[in-house]
Amino acid sequence: MATGFRPKYERTIELAGYSAEELMLLAIEASKSLGWQAGSIKRDKSDFYTPTSFRSWQEKVILSVTDGKDGQLLATSICTSMQFMDWGKNKQNLNKLTATMQQLQNVHNISPTEADTANKTTCAYTPEEKNTVISHIRHFYGGIKGITKNIVSPSGVEILIVEPTSRFDCYTLVTCGAGASVMPVPDKATPSRCEFCMCMPPTWNTEDSWPIDWLLQCVSWLQQGDSWLACGHSLSDGTPLQDDTLMTSMLLTIPEERDKGAENCQLPNGDSVAIYQLVPVYTEEVLFKQANGIIPLLDKMKNVSYIVDTHRENTCRNFSAFEENGDSSISMDEKANASLRSILTIRKGNMATPLLVYINIALFVVMSICGVNLLAPTGISIIKWGADFGPLTLTGDWWRTITCNFIHIGVIHVLMNMYALLYIGIFLEQLIGGRRLISAYFLTGLFSALASLAMHPESISAGASGSIFGLYGIFLSYLVFHHRIEKGQRKSLLYSIGFFVFYNLMSGARAEGIDNAAHIGGLVSGIILGIIYLLTDRFATKKTSTLFISITEISFVLIFTVLFAGQTSNLPADFIEIREMWENGTLEEYAQSVSSEKDTIETDPNTSYYMPQNTTDVSTFTGSETDLGNGMKEYINNSCGFSCQYPSTWETIGKSDTEQILQLRGHGVSSLTVSYIKAPSKGAMEHMYDLLINSMKESRSENINIHGKTFERISGKMECAVAGGGSIHINQNIVIHMNEETLENFIITSTTSDDSSESEVQEIIKTIRIN
Repeated sequence: MATGFRPKYERTIELAGYSAEELMLLAIEASKSLGWQAGSIKRDKSDFYTPTSFRSWQEKVILSVTDGKDGQLLATSICTSMQFMDWGKNKQNLNKLTATMQQLQNVHNISPTEADTANKTTCAYTPEEKNTVISHIRHFYGGIKGITKNIVSPSGVEILIVEPTSRFDCYTLVTCGAGASVMPVPDKATPSRCEFCMCMPPTWNTEDSWPIDWLLQCVSWLQQGDSWLACGHSLSDGTPLQDDTLMTSMLLTIPEERDKGAENCQLPNGDSVAIYQLVPVYTEEVLFKQANGIIPLLDKMKNVSYIVDTHRENTCRNFSAFEENGDSSISMDEKANASLRSILTIRKGNMATPLLVYINIALFVVMSICGVNLLAPTGISIIKWGADFGPLTLTGDWWRTITCNFIHIGVIHVLMNMYALLYIGIFLEQLIGGRRLISAYFLTGLFSALASLAMHPESISAGASGSIFGLYGIFLSYLVFHHRIEKGQRKSLLYSIGFFVFYNLMSGARAEGIDNAAHIGGLVSGIILGIIYLLTDRFATKKTSTLFISITEISFVLIFTVLFAGQTSNLPADFIEIREMWENGTLEEYAQSVSSEKDTIETDPNTSYYMPQNTTDVSTFTGSETDLGNGMKEYINNSCGFSCQYPSTWETIGKSDTEQILQLRGHGVSSLTVSYIKAPSKGAMEHMYDLLINSMKESRSENINIHGKTFERISGKMECAVAGGGSIHINQNIVIHMNEETLENFIITSTTSDDSSESEVQEIIKTIRIN
């Protein structure tokens, strides 16, 4: 299992007897046979991308010649998606590559040596098997007119000669005896026995023995016992087939223009003997097959006759398996495959990404030194350092739309965001340059903050993920529309980047407290900016490009300014009040007094946004309810010394999970909630009282006595519109009991829409007991 920044696994593949070029060709063919998508293919370096599946996620496999050494190839499998562990996928990729190369290594441009021939194992058909093979040949290939035996070695193989006929105007040479040897085939679908045939023109001089020699060479190589042949394999000894031809190899195909069944002979014991036809081919045609596969080659050779013509036209003339002069495609490997230390080193061509990372980390370190909590900073501390908060941002602190993109909420948050920034930065900086990357970070961050303010200005927001989503948006534009990015690499990165964006947007939609509006704002602005960058690169000249980009970026700032100014008009009145509280220190004083006892922050480390909550631990509340049998129920909470009675017709919604220890619901909109809060100080309790009093306009206040305890009741009415027209009046009540000695607070809130429900609420309140 590999770990780290873009986990990878490396291995040196060694195959003796291969030149560097031959080994690279073999690796290319093995990669394609595995279904991997080709990127760039060169003599010294080739790239492939694995398909997407449960076991693989678009890993990139890089094949490199090791300092020009023959017989050695450096293979690297590296993750293209954002992950810290590869769970063994990269190692599995190289295992499959090595195994496939070993299967293919003896079926291209290789012939048996003298030593191999001397050590071969001779096998022979039984008389019954031989008669079956001969009968098959006579039926499908024609009457046998001659037999040429191998006089070089006692191989037990004969060459049967079928003379031209009116149907087949050619000599057909067929081996008989090769199929006695069983090949170690890799799977059951491949025949383990085979014979060979060649079709020579009717003008062939039977004294010309090179076709017979080649058939015997195939048999001799087959009888070594450690190799196998199949349709599509090619064989060669590296020299021309005969003196007057440039052809160097033999390609194995199924017999052409024969009746169905000619390619397979069934032996008495049930074994199948395949019959492969030898077709002479040029070196370029073999290279084409290795680079593209047997089917594309056969398509090119569809007009080539099955009768041997050693002077026919080369269907792959001037073909090279490698990109000799390269092409205009952009490959983003140099920095993408570098070490984390190299990526974080500021140098020419790699300045913007590490610089932005260092700024974010440096600011986080300074915040920590100044006392901000490393793991769970308070909302006030984040606001003080420049987080985006609508009541302040929209009432004068416009600069928070910039600073919020550099403020982070704990060490996990900053590390996750910086990892995402590094991942996108190493690719994007190669495409748009360092200056544009920094500008894009600021511009998309502005629109990210703008979207957040538009959707929920009351939230406190901070973090680089808005800008990071913007950079991902730019990169998506390039991946979709930039034709010069390598096709294989583009597809791989689209999977990776697309999955990252989709997953985070879906997570933001499901989870509470995550500001998806900011992510979408950054993403959309990034896509638009990316399209403009791309169009500029494609159509603008070098002289006009800088001017056009500057105009575009200034336009983005002006658009932001206009939209931001529109949001600052018609602000809610409480925003002005919060601004005044911030300036006179009341808001900070209250927040600090509350957080001195308990202050928690709900946050997702993958996002920029969080909601602060000051809560009291009520996990020990163990309230219970009892049916009194007279149409009433009783609720008792011994932990806080509270009890009350309520009608059985009222439904318990929930209790004992937040400060709201009891929630009741009657018919219609009627409801009653009991909250227990223990304030950390008298100042905090007084501030909470002021908020409650001011929360109900046009209300009246009175003191009431309930079983010896003084409560304050605040009551009022609210008019609400209903669907289809008209409105209803809602009765609202807040009943408060505050104990200045113990700092305990009981707050009962209720809403009713009719006199009957209001009467029931008042009866419930009368039954309240506080010990």
